[in-house]
Amino acid sequence: MKRIFFIAVACACLAGLSAQTDPSWLLGKSSAGRAEIGISVDELYNRYGKDNTTLVDLYQEGMFSPAMEIRIPGSADGKPSMLVEIGWTEGWTVSRITVSDARFRTEKGVGPGSTLGDVRKSYALDWIGFGEGGLVAGVEALGLSFLLDRKEVPQKWYANRNPDLIPDSARIVKVLVY
Repeated sequence: MKRIFFIAVACACLAGLSAQTDPSWLLGKSSAGRAEIGISVDELYNRYGKDNTTLVDLYQEGMFSPAMEIRIPGSADGKPSMLVEIGWTEGWTVSRITVSDARFRTEKGVGPGSTLGDVRKSYALDWIGFGEGGLVAGVEALGLSFLLDRKEVPQKWYANRNPDLIPDSARIVKVLVY
C-alpha cells in the first residue's frame, strides 16, 4: 500500500514539474511559449497554426494596430490564450505579447492566476504603477509586467502609491511580455 501511495505522489510531482518546465508554456524575457518578440507573423503562423489565430485591429490611439489572437487548444474558458501585437520592422513582426492563459508560467511557476505575493517571493519587483491598461507590477530582469486585479487595492494606495500597500493576495490577471 505504501508503495502505491509513493508511486502516486511521485507521478503527481513529476506531472506538475513537466508542465512547469515545458517550453510551450514558459514565460521569459521576450517570449511566451513559442511566441517570441521579433519573429515574423509568418513564423508565428507556422508555430501555432493559422486555424488557431485570428487577425484583429486593436485601434490604439486612433490608428491601425494589428494583433493576433492565439487560441491554444485546451484553454479553460475558450478565450484567446494570448494576444500578440504586431509592428512593422523590415516586415510584420511580433512587438509585444499579452498572456491570459493560466497554463503559461515563469521558471518559478508565476503566471496568470498567481498572486503578487508569488511575484514578490520569486523575483525582485522593480515597480508597481499604472500602465498597459491597468495596475501593473514590473520585473525588468524578466522583461515581464504582471497586470493585477485591482479589487484588493486599498483606497489609500491611490493617494501615495506606496507599493507595500498592495496586498500579496492581489491576483495576476495577465502577463505582458516585452
